[in-house]
Amino acid sequence: MRDYHDAKSMAQTLRGALGSKAIAISHGESLELVSKMFGFADWNTLSAKLQGEREPSRNGNITEPEVPVDERGRKLAEQAVPRVAIPFDPRRFDEFAGYYEQHPGILFKIYREGGRYLSQITGQGPVEIYPENETKFFATVVQAQISFVKDAGGRVTELILHQNGLEMPWKRIDKAVADRAVAALEERIKENRPQAGSEDALRRLIDGIVSGHPNYDEMGDELAQATREQLSSLQQLIRTKGGIKFIRFVGVTDAGDDVFHVEHENRLFRWSIGLDAGGKVVRSWVSSGG
Repeated sequence: MRDYHDAKSMAQTLRGALGSKAIAISHGESLELVSKMFGFADWNTLSAKLQGEREPSRNGNITEPEVPVDERGRKLAEQAVPRVAIPFDPRRFDEFAGYYEQHPGILFKIYREGGRYLSQITGQGPVEIYPENETKFFATVVQAQISFVKDAGGRVTELILHQNGLEMPWKRIDKAVADRAVAALEERIKENRPQAGSEDALRRLIDGIVSGHPNYDEMGDELAQATREQLSSLQQLIRTKGGIKFIRFVGVTDAGDDVFHVEHENRLFRWSIGLDAGGKVVRSWVSSGG
C-alpha cells in the first residue's frame, strides 16, 4: 500500500499510464501532480518533508513518518487519471438507466438521449458521462466516475460514485419509488416546510464547530471527512463573530436541503443543511451574509 513516501515511484507510474494513452508529461510535471494529490503545495514542499524525515533525530535514530497511509489520497490520485472513452453500443446502456438513491429523496438519474449518456443528481444539472469499460463511465467536467454493480443474476443493483477520494454507493430503486420521492420533495418545496429536526441538527453542528469537537457520528461519511479537513477554517469563520442571536428558517432548495439565516452578534450567515432518514447531516454549506 502506497502513501506520499512513494511519490517518486507513483510519479513514474502516472507518467507511464498517461504515456500509454498518448498523453506526454515530463517527470517534473508528474511529481507536481502526485504532490498535489497528497495535499502538498508542490514537489518542493513534499521533497523537503521527506528529507526532514530522513535526517537523524537528536538521539541518533531515524524519525518515524508523521502522516499515516492515506487511502483517500490514493483514491484521489486514481480518480484524477485522465480517461479515454471506448466504443459502446448505446442499446447496452439501457440496462443501467433508471434511478438510484443514496439518501431518501436524493436521486441519481441515469439515462440516455440517443448516443449520449447522462447522469443527474437531484437539484443539479445533467452531466454527460463516457464509457471507460463495460460497467464504468467517467465525467469530463469533474474528476468523477460511475461504476455499476450487478448481482449474481446479472441485474444492476447499485452504482458507485467515485469522487473526491471517496466511493459512494447509491442503491437502485424502482421508478414508482423515485416518482413518490420526487413528488414528496416538490410538495415540501411548495409548502416551504423544513425537515423535522433540521434546526436542532444545525445548532449542534455549529456548536461542535465552535467548540472544536463536532459530533462526527451525527454526520454522513462524506460530510464528516470534509468537516475534519475544514474545521480550522470554519472555526475562524464562525467563532470570532460572537454568539448566536437567532436562527430563522428561509426555505427549501431544489435538492431538498433546508436554508436558515443564522445571525451572530457580529455577522449574518446563510446555512443549508440536509438530513438523511435517520437524522444524520449528510449535506451542509455556509456562506457569509443572507
